[in-house]
Amino acid sequence: MESTHFSNVEAYAPLFNRCGIFERWHYLTYADFKGGNSDIATVIAEYAEPEVHKEKGIIIRGTNGTGKSMLMNISFKKLIVKHKKTVFITTLDSIVKAYTNSWRGDNEVLENMKNCDYLGLDDLGKEFATSGTSIDLIVAALDLVLRHRFNRLKPTWITTNESLTEIKKVYGKSLASLIGRSCDSITLNGDDYSAQVHKNLDR
Repeated sequence: MESTHFSNVEAYAPLFNRCGIFERWHYLTYADFKGGNSDIATVIAEYAEPEVHKEKGIIIRGTNGTGKSMLMNISFKKLIVKHKKTVFITTLDSIVKAYTNSWRGDNEVLENMKNCDYLGLDDLGKEFATSGTSIDLIVAALDLVLRHRFNRLKPTWITTNESLTEIKKVYGKSLASLIGRSCDSITLNGDDYSAQVHKNLDR
């Protein structure tokens, strides 16, 4: 398994942060993944090779702490450093905010989400635990971004605790179909090992 070790993390740190890859993930590599199936990290790493999977994204499913966000962040660092790609990791709440801000002419963030080489949507479904935003607004914002990216052959990566059936139930058939056409599905199985990974960050 490739390590994707960066000897000059400090030099890249400002760029990582601007792309939504924050300090928790800066020093982690694929070698730090200790999930139930270590081969899955190799599979996911292949999706960070633009010439292998080109426009195809992935939806990474699994319970809390199985390494979904970790693997996406590590892969996006690889896309930045090795392949010089523009990437952006965000949440659905931020997509909705960018969408509504665009109504007032503030289009910069939304256009970045639509047009960056790789977009990462972290923890799809979590917003319903805290958000009072209407589902119609959420679906409209997400559909706008994902459909644009699908038509422009720009990969989108998604992490979620939800099954594809649950995504269809919550967000509707059309959006679930769009996600299914845009992304291959990968499921992480295994124990919650996030505490172990986070402990390693204290070194």
